[in-house]
Amino acid sequence: MDYTARDAIKPRDGFATLEGRRYILVDARYLPDPRGEGKAINAVEETATQVSPGYFPMVLVRVPKNWKRGEEALEVIPNGEYDYFMREQKGVITAPRGYCGSRCHDC
Repeated sequence: MDYTARDAIKPRDGFATLEGRRYILVDARYLPDPRGEGKAINAVEETATQVSPGYFPMVLVRVPKNWKRGEEALEVIPNGEYDYFMREQKGVITAPRGYCGSRCHDC
């Protein structure tokens, strides 16, 4: 059996959906939308499997300005990896950071 994000990550910040897929939000804070049209938040697809021990592929979920957790997103963009042991977001588009914006220990 593959170890999925659903098995490892607690959905404390809720979910986003897109085209029937659910994404576990891995940050409590929103980030600026890279396209300037709304806001964004880092997430991991619920059925994602580990790319290496402790790491899941992370995406940046783009949402409209009036979006509420659980609603449909506009788009998801690949954005690095999420370290679920340390709760760190190692983004490509967004700067590496810990939960709620604290500095990532690898920075």
